[in-house]
Amino acid sequence: MKDLFGNETYEASEKPTGKYKIFRFINKYRVSENNKKCKNCKHCTGIKGNSKNYYKCLLQGVSSCASSDISLRNVCDLWEREE
Repeated sequence: MKDLFGNETYEASEKPTGKYKIFRFINKYRVSENNKKCKNCKHCTGIKGNSKNYYKCLLQGVSSCASSDISLRNVCDLWEREE
């Protein structure tokens, strides 16, 4: 929902909480419907775990928490082609 000045506003029940949820909400993080995907973005990086790979977005910040993990099939408005 937008206010009179075009800024995003939140209803009390839909307000995202947490740094990563707010980042994803503002940048419209969603499942991709075309060839633009996080796995093709230059901001995507992978971290090897003991038995699993974890993918993070450099723009959102890299941390060891699960809430900062991204899905390779998703995309946001900050997507840039990998070089």
